[in-house]
Amino acid sequence: MTHLIISDETTTDYIELNDRQAIDLELKLNITSKGHEWKHIGDVLYNFGTKRNIYISEFKVSHIQMEFLKLINATNNSECKKY
Repeated sequence: MTHLIISDETTTDYIELNDRQAIDLELKLNITSKGHEWKHIGDVLYNFGTKRNIYISEFKVSHIQMEFLKLINATNNSECKKY
C-alpha cells in the first residue's frame, strides 16, 4: 500500500496517510476556515486519495499548516467546522 507523507518543512514532524486517510483529511480541511486558503493542500490530499497522482509520496507544509493538519486529523468531522 502506498502512503503519502506530509512533512513539516522546519522540523522532523510528519503525518503518514493511506488513500482513505488522505480523503478523510481533505474533507476535514474543506470544512475549516483554512479550506479555501490552503486549497493546494486539499488538492494534494484529494489527488493522492483518488489515485489521480500516485507519483507524489511526500509533500512539505509549513509548521503552522502541520500543526493545524494534525489537529483536524485527530478531530471528528463535526468538530472541524469550528477551526
